[in-house]
Amino acid sequence: MERWHTVTNPTQRLERRRFGKEVRNLRKEYNLSRQDLADNLNVSLEAVNRIEKGYVDPNVNNLRKKVHQAAKRTVMRISV
Repeated sequence: MERWHTVTNPTQRLERRRFGKEVRNLRKEYNLSRQDLADNLNVSLEAVNRIEKGYVDPNVNNLRKKVHQAAKRTVMRISV
């Protein structure tokens, strides 16, 4: 089992950091909090923090695609 926090390849480390910045910028572009993005992805707030810090491989489970879809997803709130 691969450990998400163990990266020996500098290229992979750089890719993870770039992906983290991309996620943070996308989240801010859509005016989402980390919690909003976590809710849209159905993951914990800590998972979003790890993604943005570059600890998570963007190629695992189509994460890059899922993040883009979650950032663009809007939640309709109805007040009565």
